[in-house]
Amino acid sequence: MRHPNRTRIALLFLGLALAALLNASAPASSVSTLHPSTQLQFLSPQTSRHLRKSGDEVAKSAEPEISETPSSHHHTKPHIKVLTLSFKILYTTFAAFFVFLGLAIICDDYLCPAIDIICENLNMSHDIAGATLLAFGSSAPEIFMNVAATASGKVSMSLPAILGSAIIAFGMIPSICSIAVGDMKLRTWAVVRDSVIYVVAVALMWNFLEDGVVDLRESFILSALYVVYLVIIFVPVCCSKATVDYSNITDAEGSTELDDEDEDKSNLLVSALSKFYEFAFSLTVPVQPEGSPNPSTCKAFISVLLSLVWVTALSSAALSVAEMAASVTGMSQTTAGATVLAFGAQIPDTFGSLSLAKAGQPGGAVANAIGSQVINVSLGVGAPFLCYNLFYKQSVHAGDDDGMRQLVTCLSVVILTFWVVMFPLLRWIQGTSHISESRLSRSGGLLLGFISVIMYCTFVFLQEEDTL
Repeated sequence: MRHPNRTRIALLFLGLALAALLNASAPASSVSTLHPSTQLQFLSPQTSRHLRKSGDEVAKSAEPEISETPSSHHHTKPHIKVLTLSFKILYTTFAAFFVFLGLAIICDDYLCPAIDIICENLNMSHDIAGATLLAFGSSAPEIFMNVAATASGKVSMSLPAILGSAIIAFGMIPSICSIAVGDMKLRTWAVVRDSVIYVVAVALMWNFLEDGVVDLRESFILSALYVVYLVIIFVPVCCSKATVDYSNITDAEGSTELDDEDEDKSNLLVSALSKFYEFAFSLTVPVQPEGSPNPSTCKAFISVLLSLVWVTALSSAALSVAEMAASVTGMSQTTAGATVLAFGAQIPDTFGSLSLAKAGQPGGAVANAIGSQVINVSLGVGAPFLCYNLFYKQSVHAGDDDGMRQLVTCLSVVILTFWVVMFPLLRWIQGTSHISESRLSRSGGLLLGFISVIMYCTFVFLQEEDTL
């Protein structure tokens, strides 16, 4: 169901957007880089004379040191600093695009197809597959970013990335889908189940993070919440014995084949940059031919494991890129995680949900967006923290409390808006709509998207208020 070409084009736009963000956030230091004698021109004559007199006295007293180090008179010229900053911005933008392109390719072309084969060969139901293996494939970037962050002590970037991804999943992805296809009818139970479990998971995580550390008991509770989520899904599914119809998925993919051919002509640049990854992945990850009559489950498991090795390496590189972006712009690591990492990780899910919506599966589109967020918090946060607690025998330090509080507040507003536009409470009360059916209209999607953008901008402003 995923569209690698669209995903890679979107990653190119992400790179351009990141360049604009880095350029806008770059610290303005033109006045401070001027020579002292030039800076005096901006002062009043009295102040200027006083500072010159003071400066002469200081220079006279420090004359022996200056004579020994004549190079101290030389200052880096402003245009040299501008060129250096521009190079850093371009380098960081390219690095971000290149790393997230690799994540998109390994997930779209290798990890998810292998997981689809496993689900098909095991005859897993759609709900069970979506809540376990498929959800794991969708959440792999966020999960392994937090694994790498926990191991390297960079949790202050990975946790905001997970919460920032949720703002995109609950606010922007449903909005984009509804704008693209119009009104979407959804199953109320599936939406309520996933969103309520996610709210519980975030509430628990925030409660555990308030003291700045997460101990063994708290990380175990977060991990166990995913088991509770699976039980809630498995009970009705096991009673109904429903199985997934993979032929429908194939038809849906085939219906967009023409679109993909048109896109192949317009993304030559992206294809050229993808060659390195495609060559490296083809040498290390076994791929089964598409449409193979008897795909091997064992070979698919090997593909999943090797793909996860690549995801881990690229997730670690993504953390380094976000850290680089924070260093270049002067923004906090919390903001870098909630913007650079979150958007990069959610682009594949965005186009996966959009393709599902266009294929006539709006419920799957929304479930694909918000269902993976449960595993992001429960396993994505709980499991790495639990392993850290057990291995190192100590608690995990969570990082910036104020930034997380602001991010959780903005996320809460987005989820509340999601519920308001999704559930027709008045029609349920009046009896004009059955309670088992929910609906996201195009106008509701526009409102949801607008609120999401406002909350994102509000978070960035509040977090970076001291540096603006």
